[in-house]
Amino acid sequence: MKRKLFLVGLVLILAIFLSGCSGVVTPVNDEAAVKSVIHEYFLAINDQNWSKAKGYCVYQSDQYYSTIGFEDAANMIEQYYGNITRGETEGRFFVLQK
Repeated sequence: MKRKLFLVGLVLILAIFLSGCSGVVTPVNDEAAVKSVIHEYFLAINDQNWSKAKGYCVYQSDQYYSTIGFEDAANMIEQYYGNITRGETEGRFFVLQK
């Protein structure tokens, strides 16, 4: 009887410890989720992935139209001055290359 009680207790303790090891990282709260979306938006802008950047915006919002403006400006600069690429500054600034 003691052995069964010990095994049941051991299984319950093991279940409690392993239930916290899901391996899936989720945002703890809404603030973390918002920061994640903003970070991903600016990564898409930096990579000039305009459709992905617009996907993080509310359709027909001010930010959506600002993203379209960024896209148009980048295309116009590229048309007149050549390729736009990220420079040596860890991808934080645009550098014009002829």
